[in-house]
Amino acid sequence: MSSSPLKRRGDILNWMTLTATLLLAMGASASAAPSAAPTAAPEAAAPIDSSWIDKAPEPPVAKRAGISIPRSAGILKLTKVQAYDTAGLDNVAQYASADEAISGTVFIYYPSLADTGLTFLATDETIRRRLGASTHIAEDKLVAVGGVAEAGRRVIYAGASEGTRSTAATIVRAGGWIIKIRVSGPASRAAEIAAALDGLSAGMTFGRNNPVKAHVIRTEDCAGKTEPDAPILKPAGGEVAALLALAVGETRDEKGRALEDVLGRVPDRLCLVRSGGEGPVELTYKVPGKTPGIYAPRLFHLVGDAGFIVEATASAKTPRNVMLLRHRIGGLDAYGLLRGSPSLAQVENVVDQDENMPLLARAMAEPEGGSRVELGCTHLKEGCKP
Repeated sequence: MSSSPLKRRGDILNWMTLTATLLLAMGASASAAPSAAPTAAPEAAAPIDSSWIDKAPEPPVAKRAGISIPRSAGILKLTKVQAYDTAGLDNVAQYASADEAISGTVFIYYPSLADTGLTFLATDETIRRRLGASTHIAEDKLVAVGGVAEAGRRVIYAGASEGTRSTAATIVRAGGWIIKIRVSGPASRAAEIAAALDGLSAGMTFGRNNPVKAHVIRTEDCAGKTEPDAPILKPAGGEVAALLALAVGETRDEKGRALEDVLGRVPDRLCLVRSGGEGPVELTYKVPGKTPGIYAPRLFHLVGDAGFIVEATASAKTPRNVMLLRHRIGGLDAYGLLRGSPSLAQVENVVDQDENMPLLARAMAEPEGGSRVELGCTHLKEGCKP
């Protein structure tokens, strides 16, 4: 047990560090790079940064995920591979056709809440806003990825950019990782775009972080009034740690292979409260009715399409005590605790990391499996006592 200072908006908070391997661990273990047939000569290989393994002429592998990507798919050739962070939890690969008219991108990232249903909702809204009101779904189906039936949600869009563009996407969860594949180009080459999309997903290998069946969420508009501000409680550290243990990571079987969300973390049905945001897309969904299982989720607020989600959730044993979780790539922040569901203003306070919403704890992903949880003493009932 140790303590360290954390400075936020001018305040110094004392923190206790609790290191533990949780039952629902954030397992981001890398696996050995699978072999594959050469697709390009070594001299044609794209530049690889330190978050990737390059065994040219074999496919590059995202080190932390153990997931490989193809060097080519149909008309597309790999042009660049890089990471957005230094921890290797946010990776991107870029592709282009020889005439550069068609481009493709593969994102491989590790959010603290990996769900294909929520990822689709955020991605779909982002695509529609960027490409205009005429953009619509022409085809939407579940496809096999990595030998797992219905692991990928494959969506083809038509009418983009006033009918001049075609774009397509496939979303997959593999272990605790989200893989998002996008291909775009002229509307006249829609068939080539769809073929390239399928080639990229078919050319990937996953190792230990196997794909799982895609989660599909039905949505509708919400009825009724929005919630007022909920009272803020001062919880015990044990209650915070217990809720985080429920909230963090993905489940695996006895052989270490990832399982789909058997605990029902994210419901199959949500209702839309609000759609807004002048910058990134912001979508607020409520959970209508009660959900079975050990979770009692209340709300999901999606910001952008890269894993930034505010979740309001509780344990089924104490459903009145609601914790706000600020999910991001590589970890999460816990706020609250609230007596009841949050107002939209309280959700925005979490998005903005406003000082009026007390920060209770943080959990960070460990690449070898497990999580490190830091409890914030300032807002706990027992303060900084062990």
